[in-house]
Amino acid sequence: MALPALAGMKLHPIKNSSSDLLKVSIYERIIFDEKGNWRTDQNLIGNFRINPWLRAEAGFRFGERPNAFASYVHYKLELQTKWFYNMVRVLARVSDNMIFSPQPDYKKSNWLSVAEGRYFLTKEIRVTAGAGIVFSAKEFHKTDATPTTFGNTETNPIYKVGLGFEKNGWDVEGNYGSYDVFNPYPIQKPFVQVNATRRVSSLCKLQSYFRYQFNQNIATPESYFFAFGAVFNWH
Repeated sequence: MALPALAGMKLHPIKNSSSDLLKVSIYERIIFDEKGNWRTDQNLIGNFRINPWLRAEAGFRFGERPNAFASYVHYKLELQTKWFYNMVRVLARVSDNMIFSPQPDYKKSNWLSVAEGRYFLTKEIRVTAGAGIVFSAKEFHKTDATPTTFGNTETNPIYKVGLGFEKNGWDVEGNYGSYDVFNPYPIQKPFVQVNATRRVSSLCKLQSYFRYQFNQNIATPESYFFAFGAVFNWH
């Protein structure tokens, strides 16, 4: 399968990871905003194979702020297709956020669908991209766990592009966009991010990332994210 823009280059398709039986990701985040306020949260994400064509992913996030231990709870449910031709997949996700602090409390649901692509330019270097749409709904003074389609609503495009490098057990990738593993961001508040993972065994990788989110202009900071944890996988 050839890409016109890369005519003449030898391309190396990435190994298909859709056959992994189960993956579990555990990580901690520390987030600072532009005013110096900070918070932390703990994240647990499980991804498992339903059949050769389809995978499911479920995630849970528990967050704290200073003097407010149970500040927010998030969860997500996601369906992912296999990587067709090792290059393209489609995913659909609902993420539900229950915010208890600061007041007023509210819940916000994000319903999104995305098409993603990936390809190796060499054996070590890959490009990635994704684009889709998200419908968001926000209801104040409601914090139950049922996803909503009511209240303040909006629909936005979402996107992400990346460039990655993998060699000798290391995997480093830079991304720019408006969505990631959990919740999407408003189109006017995207981010740049650097992910790094280090394989320590056939079953375990250490993971970390730094994210810089900005408000319309890259020189106008919104938030800074630091994350670290581990990924376990069973074949």
